[in-house]
Amino acid sequence: MTGMHTTPRTGDDPIFAAIDTHRETVGNADRANERLTAAGPDGDWRPTHAALVAEIAAAKALIGTAPTTHAGLRALEEYLRRNDHVSRGIERTVTTDGGYTYKTFGGPEAVDWLIAKRAAEIAEGL
Repeated sequence: MTGMHTTPRTGDDPIFAAIDTHRETVGNADRANERLTAAGPDGDWRPTHAALVAEIAAAKALIGTAPTTHAGLRALEEYLRRNDHVSRGIERTVTTDGGYTYKTFGGPEAVDWLIAKRAAEIAEGL
């Protein structure tokens, strides 16, 4: 399932490999699930489980990988916005005006937060 990026690749930015790895694991999980479905209720669920565990690990690695270029940052944002299931793994701490602090996961706001964080990291590195 490795596809083309609409954002041109730049240098050795590690985010492109993380995106490609995640795409590949999603494809593997989809194929494993299709095989399980075709096998019926007595099918072996373990390959599907293993594929899903790998996809979750790749999603965590993707979220934890900091782009090193603006092209990588754009590719990450595009990928997260097109694959909202990945954004569920973005954890952030929010503090209300009243001082209450809690953790939240996923959603468009989480993508906005992560992209802003990664943009600041790139700006600091310049």
